[in-house]
Amino acid sequence: MAIPEQQLETWCNQGAVAASITTHTSIRYALESAGTSRVRGHDVEIFLQGSYRNTTNIYSDSDVDVVVLLRETYTRDTSRLASLAQHAEQTAFRQSPAQYPWAQFRADVLQSLRAYYPGLVATGNKAIKVQGGNGRLAADVVPSVVHKLYTSYGTTILTAGLETHVEGISFFNQAGRQIVNYPKQHIDNGQDKNTRTNGNYKPVVRMFKNARRHLVDRGRIAGPLAPSYFVECLLYNIPDHVFVANRQLAMREILESLRDTAKDLFICQNGEVLLFGPAEEQWAIADADFLIKEMIRMWNNWPI
Repeated sequence: MAIPEQQLETWCNQGAVAASITTHTSIRYALESAGTSRVRGHDVEIFLQGSYRNTTNIYSDSDVDVVVLLRETYTRDTSRLASLAQHAEQTAFRQSPAQYPWAQFRADVLQSLRAYYPGLVATGNKAIKVQGGNGRLAADVVPSVVHKLYTSYGTTILTAGLETHVEGISFFNQAGRQIVNYPKQHIDNGQDKNTRTNGNYKPVVRMFKNARRHLVDRGRIAGPLAPSYFVECLLYNIPDHVFVANRQLAMREILESLRDTAKDLFICQNGEVLLFGPAEEQWAIADADFLIKEMIRMWNNWPI
């Protein structure tokens, strides 16, 4: 028996949003305005990322993801440049060393948050953890610097100083491993796909996230097997025409497409990174296939 349309429509609903706005506003004040801030006055951009920013959050979502981006400092990737352009960029980069390195910036953000939220802040492997309270949700705060993925770089007198790049964010975990992401592209591409699908993409993403939650709650899959970010990226690769207002039709056709389609070249919603691969920030195809198999089993044997 297929999952009833009414159940699927319920799963399409968005979770609460007011508390995420309150959380973002509070953290911005703590870092941009409070007298205890050590980063006040620097060129810092603070924005939400993740499901709350993408409006794909569901009722079981809790933590808010907040990026604290230092625009004065950057890391870069020149792998797409020819050798001459790489050499020119490297020469220029060495002549302008960072005045405010990431490690010092992260330490200052951490101390600023501890001063503003005494007893509520801890440091994690990637993010700074701020406990919720007073209308705020718990937050994962990620101090980052700009990351430039160069696509061109001037090498002649006429083109010196001219360059193009894709802008992302860069930070390091506690072991010193660099992590690069492209949250603004993720946001923009999700909104574009939602527009192309007449507003059906994001509700269907929430439907699949809730279906995943249903499987986790019933012990059919382990939570870490299929993080909700990967589920969203998985659906981004499905053709636009499959996202329709009939939720039963959308779920059935998406599951059939995912079951039958090779996934090696699937991309993350940011459009810059392959979804599947060996990196810690990538997913394993075997895990995605297991999720799909369990969703199909749930579809065929509802209620479970």
